[in-house]
Amino acid sequence: MQSDAGADLHAPVLAALNGIRIGRVLTREPTLEDAYIAIVERAEGTEGDQGDKGVREPG
Repeated sequence: MQSDAGADLHAPVLAALNGIRIGRVLTREPTLEDAYIAIVERAEGTEGDQGDKGVREPG
C-alpha cells in the first residue's frame, strides 16, 4: 500500500483487516525503484490517452 508522505494509516488499515492474521506492518521511505515504477506507470497511462495521434495511415 502506498500513501502520501506523512499520512499515518496504520490504525485504519489494521481496522479494515480486522480478523486477518498479519505478520507485521512497516513504514518506509520510497526507494529509487518505487519512484521509477511510478514514473513508468504514469507514462504508460498517458500513452493510451493519445488515441490516434501520431499514427499515419499509408498512402
